[in-house]
Amino acid sequence: MSKFFHTKSAAWLCALLLTSTTVGANTVTITDDQDYTEAGYSPVRVVKEASNETTFGPLTLNYYMQNNTAQALGKASRDQQLQNSQQTKDASNTKTVTTQTNTLPASNEKAPQNETSKPTGQIQLLPSFKNSSANTNADSAIFTGTAQPSVFQEARKYTFIDVPADYWAATSIAVMTNQELISGYSDNTFRPDKPITREEVASLFSNLISDESPIMLASSFKDITSDRWSANAIERVAQLNIISGYGDKTYRPERFMSRQEFAVVANNYIHYLGYTTEDLTTLDAIHYNDQKFIAPWAQDAVRELASLGFLHYQSRLLFSPEKYITRAEATEIMYRVTNSSSAVALREKILHQQIENKMITLVERTFGKGYIFRTHGAMFWQNNKLVAALKSEADAKKLGAALAFTKDKNLVNNVQVTIGNLTEIELGKLQTDVAYFYNQQEPTGSIIAVTPNKNASGLVLIVDELKADTIKAFTKKFGNKVEISLPTNNNPQL
Repeated sequence: MSKFFHTKSAAWLCALLLTSTTVGANTVTITDDQDYTEAGYSPVRVVKEASNETTFGPLTLNYYMQNNTAQALGKASRDQQLQNSQQTKDASNTKTVTTQTNTLPASNEKAPQNETSKPTGQIQLLPSFKNSSANTNADSAIFTGTAQPSVFQEARKYTFIDVPADYWAATSIAVMTNQELISGYSDNTFRPDKPITREEVASLFSNLISDESPIMLASSFKDITSDRWSANAIERVAQLNIISGYGDKTYRPERFMSRQEFAVVANNYIHYLGYTTEDLTTLDAIHYNDQKFIAPWAQDAVRELASLGFLHYQSRLLFSPEKYITRAEATEIMYRVTNSSSAVALREKILHQQIENKMITLVERTFGKGYIFRTHGAMFWQNNKLVAALKSEADAKKLGAALAFTKDKNLVNNVQVTIGNLTEIELGKLQTDVAYFYNQQEPTGSIIAVTPNKNASGLVLIVDELKADTIKAFTKKFGNKVEISLPTNNNPQL
């Protein structure tokens, strides 16, 4: 569980802003004898269905401008720019129109059979994503179609003779192939329904890692020789703990991978990117109809991928954990992990977690390890900044000075130290009381978002049902400690 108030409200709201996945609101349970001063106490998570609109916060936008691990847009879009530029020139008989493009030499070499191509060049970045529905795979328990970024609608798709345009995973296959993260076969087939092998999976994840692959001097697996096409990729992902071998020191590269095995590998990759699971108990709400048949070592991975929007989830849906995962299904999952709005939400959460961890270190350096921040103030995300609000003016000045002297510009640019009125523990207790009171006033209503106000003196609630009598009741009970309203287009929290 995260140390900060925002992980129970604001951060999840931020993630919901960025993902098209539907998340159900948790039920709030009130216990009168709850000890709110216990070290483990933290506020109730309150989340609701997300918007389809995807936006970039400054922190995330800066990341996409400097890194290419999201594989946001590859070689195909640059080829499309060249093609569009040429078409514009050919269409004009009176003048020449010049379109600036950011191009890199294209490779004409074909990858060996079964081999996944390596990404080349710099990745052009997406300013935003928009979602649209694709045809569903009626036989797949994992997917209901592709969340398609609008930019890819214009990009030239690589086509395979066995992947028709209306195939349920056509978009993800085209995009991932264009980005040179996965490839087809030398006979111009992709074989989407063929189970994917362990070495093909290793090659896919090796390509997703932006750093240059080191030269393999010796394999860790006794069944992998240096002349095997996938040897370097296998060794690379093994060293990064993304895919592991077997107890007998073999990798078994040609063995097919099951759905639950691939879920573990994909989840390992997410954590390799820097994601930290904040509270495993929140995953208990995810329960496929055959959940009990998922191996214990894969339970958390499957649930976490579903909660983050990378697996399609419905309570009565079968996951079929031991069924081999197909090349199309594996491509679809990793397309969602790298190119969908849910991928942007994940990156936002990772970046927020990194800023939070740096602030923990700064607080410990400033006040010592015995300083319990939640009893002195509150930390939460507001307007794309991590706010550290301390009740003591002396403490606020001391921490603010420490922040000013740090050389970490990323921390300085994304943190605001201020004076607040309530601590995290006090805000958490208030949030529980407010949620309970709202449920009494509006039995059929749900809380969409709950965040601290500007000076951490109270809470701001956004709800989906609100009568005039409820507003009066809240004012009478909580005074100016609680602001409650319906969502508006101008509300920055939505």
